[in-house]
Amino acid sequence: MPVQKISEMTAITGSTTASDDLFLVVDSSTNITKKITRAELNNAIEQDVIASIDITTANIDGGTIDGVTIGGSSAGAGTFTSMQINNNCVITGDLTVTGDDITMGTNTAGNLLIADGTNFNSVAVGSLSEISTVASDDVLLCVDTSGGGLKRITRATLTAGLAATGAITNIVEDTTPQLGGDLDGQDKNLENVVLSSASSHAGRYGSSSAPITFTVTVASKSGHPYQGDGSGLAYLLNGLQSPALTFYGVDNVTSDSGYYYRFDQSDSSNGGHPLRFYLDADKTTAFTTGVTTNGTAGSSGAYTQIVVTEDTPSILYYQCSNHGYMGNHAVVLGSNKINHSEALIDMPTSSGTLALTSQLPTSGISSGNVATFTSGAVDNDFLRIDGTSIEGRSASEVLSDIGVTFGIANTNTVKIDSSSVANGEFAKFTANGLESRSVAELSSDIGAATTDDIIALSIALG
Repeated sequence: MPVQKISEMTAITGSTTASDDLFLVVDSSTNITKKITRAELNNAIEQDVIASIDITTANIDGGTIDGVTIGGSSAGAGTFTSMQINNNCVITGDLTVTGDDITMGTNTAGNLLIADGTNFNSVAVGSLSEISTVASDDVLLCVDTSGGGLKRITRATLTAGLAATGAITNIVEDTTPQLGGDLDGQDKNLENVVLSSASSHAGRYGSSSAPITFTVTVASKSGHPYQGDGSGLAYLLNGLQSPALTFYGVDNVTSDSGYYYRFDQSDSSNGGHPLRFYLDADKTTAFTTGVTTNGTAGSSGAYTQIVVTEDTPSILYYQCSNHGYMGNHAVVLGSNKINHSEALIDMPTSSGTLALTSQLPTSGISSGNVATFTSGAVDNDFLRIDGTSIEGRSASEVLSDIGVTFGIANTNTVKIDSSSVANGEFAKFTANGLESRSVAELSSDIGAATTDDIIALSIALG
């Protein structure tokens, strides 16, 4: 083999270098020239040189890393155990990170990595711009626990989902909430409302087979309308302490057109406290019309039920039949029967006389009764008691009633038959009674021609 200078040797390109091609290298530990394959040389460069070299700007157009060809038309991917770049690194293709973390020099716990159009920056959540209102099409980020991944969601979709799942339980922070549709209370209470304003308040109908039901329990009084009076216990209706109720129901034409209300006393706390209805809070007068009971208060299936119609008194009181002042009152909006101090006043259902019932005085002319008219009366009429009632009588009817006949016949009553009578005048009988006569008229009547005649007549008459 002839001796050659290295510069005179035939050159081979990277594209034709096989992984088992040999390279000469001087072993610095023995000063002996030795051979090394390209694959072994690549490993040595990676481990001892590239692993610790600082690269300011590097362009790798070809070659292999760990035996994988890079560059050219069939670029592969190399593996670096550790690589440090002290300045910018431009990657024109995709960057794939197979590990879990990307470590940055500026990395604060809880920050977000935000793209600003050019760079990704570590930004604290509190540094983000704040919006005062959220539009229905604004987008929020959320983690999809079922489908996986970080996804976007509009405000409208979020609120619809919260409402559908019952997740919205507190809206105290919204001082002016508004509804975009109907509010369904799902048979729950609406409590602590100071004033309600509505076009109309509609009462729900409860039939005999599906009545409006209140769940009744008993607990100690606290701020009760009758606090300090009667029992120390109170009825709670659906958890509310003795509320004042409103009953609906006016039509009782058909057998089931009334409004039915049931007070369920199945809870054991009702034991010994049967609920009943009264015309007064102190239970002087019980009201039982349309009221039915079932079972014993405090046992399963026990209830008191009332059907409300136009004939139900305008005010009723629900109270315990065994103890005082445990309940409150109910107002019947469509009642035709006014309840005032236990006295019931029935409104007439047709033209006629207002009927008074219950504790009001009865009709008649006995002591303490109220007399009623049996016939009409007009101006200037007289009143006549007719055994049990009062009737209007004209003047002629009164005279007939007392047997008076005017005239100058025997047994008749004589009446003044003049439009006016003056003091000192004389009276003259006529066919109708007595007529007043002056001195001149009397002189003419008796034919007295002179004053002396008149004087003589006067002396004669005394």
